[in-house]
Amino acid sequence: MVEPACPVDGTKESVPLFEVDRYPVRRCARCGLLFLWPQPTGEELKVIYGRGYFLQAPSGPDEEIFARMKSATAAGY
Repeated sequence: MVEPACPVDGTKESVPLFEVDRYPVRRCARCGLLFLWPQPTGEELKVIYGRGYFLQAPSGPDEEIFARMKSATAAGY
């Protein structure tokens, strides 16, 4: 298996930490970034970030928090 490189600084030294759903999360030994390895495929990303992901917000008390979080994420892209 190819050793993953950190997406930020390119370091090839990282430590496996845990899994989210079935995606392994690693920590870069140099900068501390947490990243998935292996990265989800394009098809998996389509499922994760479906049509309503950026536009749909839950209702209730957390609605404003989720809306701000999704706006900030979208602005980052």
